[in-house]
Amino acid sequence: KEKSIFLVDTGAEVSLISSSTPGLVVKDSQVSPVSITCQPITVRGEAEVALELGGVLTQWKFLVVDNLRESVLGADFIESHHKSSWGIRDGSLWLDDWKIPLVDHRKCGHVVIENYSHVVARCIV
Repeated sequence: KEKSIFLVDTGAEVSLISSSTPGLVVKDSQVSPVSITCQPITVRGEAEVALELGGVLTQWKFLVVDNLRESVLGADFIESHHKSSWGIRDGSLWLDDWKIPLVDHRKCGHVVIENYSHVVARCIV
């Protein structure tokens, strides 16, 4: 299977995947997200996607979106995949004891909006 690079965005409430991703089985969705600039995001539907992150196989439901430069692992993924703690340290996203290596972690950004800081990084899927 070909590897992809996903954006890890702790400020994104939902996970998004590009409609150009091969092999997606798209089902209807009633979710209507908005962007960080409060613009509506047009959703084609949702799809269950198998992921391998840090050597662990898992599945996640993504909203399928056109014209997406990078697929996004959002806060919904992080919140549902840890029991007690999560964080970014040592160049990895940690969900309890699950280590997901990040790409270009030195370029991780912190975005502050209305006194809330979220982290943006990339990982290989």
